[in-house]
Amino acid sequence: MLENKPIYARLPILLQTFGLKRSTVYFWIRKGNFPPPYKVGDRCSLWDIAEVEEYLRRRGGGGHSPEGAVHGLKPGKSRVIDA
Repeated sequence: MLENKPIYARLPILLQTFGLKRSTVYFWIRKGNFPPPYKVGDRCSLWDIAEVEEYLRRRGGGGHSPEGAVHGLKPGKSRVIDA
């Protein structure tokens, strides 16, 4: 039986997949609305694709007026994945 495991992507794949711009992603993170990345190393950040899809689904459009904090996380904070 297959489990629903999270799928993670690095920033270039995230941008290409969802048609986003780097500056927009980091603007939304600073505002505390876009899911912040998971830090897996000093120079490696990953985003949970399901979290990004959920944010974009809830948001429903373009522009810079995000809806509210995601998952109660503080603006601009990364999360760490335990290895």
